[in-house]
Amino acid sequence: MRQFVNGAAAGVIAVSRRRRRMVGQGVVDETARTLVSLFRDTVAKHATRVAVMSGEEVMTYQELDRRAEALALVLRAGGVGRGDLVGVWVPRSTAMYVVILGVLKAGAAYVPCDEDAPAERVSAVMADSGAAVLVTTLGLALAEDVTLPPCVLLSPRLDGELIDDLGGNGRLATLLPTGRFEMQTSVRADDVAYVIYTSGSTGKPKG
Repeated sequence: MRQFVNGAAAGVIAVSRRRRRMVGQGVVDETARTLVSLFRDTVAKHATRVAVMSGEEVMTYQELDRRAEALALVLRAGGVGRGDLVGVWVPRSTAMYVVILGVLKAGAAYVPCDEDAPAERVSAVMADSGAAVLVTTLGLALAEDVTLPPCVLLSPRLDGELIDDLGGNGRLATLLPTGRFEMQTSVRADDVAYVIYTSGSTGKPKG
């Protein structure tokens, strides 16, 4: 898989360094840029350029933005917002970029799980983190009989499109936008972006 950022990476590094200084001083700079705002600027400048490629799947910045915003809208409609954690259990594909960006656009932080992780481990991570929702595929969600949080299911094509939302209550068709929309979510530079779990010395997932 290849990723193209067209200059956005330098801005992300600058934000990261600035963030470390702010944390050390205990002060938050309200003008600091976030990954979401940096990506928005990149979309405006390079809408038709290739953003991600995986196999035969090619996605432009404009398409990546549209699909990420569609996911963000579904998450927000389900009550996910700033300060929440969203599990991500997705095979490596263009869909992974859609999901990560969509979670951040919704104002939440993502908790990634490797696609090869046993279902029991994913269940334990979701329970320990208190994740409100898990974004995954139907195949992974039904792999074993384990307890998982409400799921947002991705298309088996792994192109970032959705097939179901938050428990399968049939709202997805009415929630997805017919055109471009702007997520009205306040995301600050000091918000948590992700939570990583490792096995730790006990072998149990530890975030």
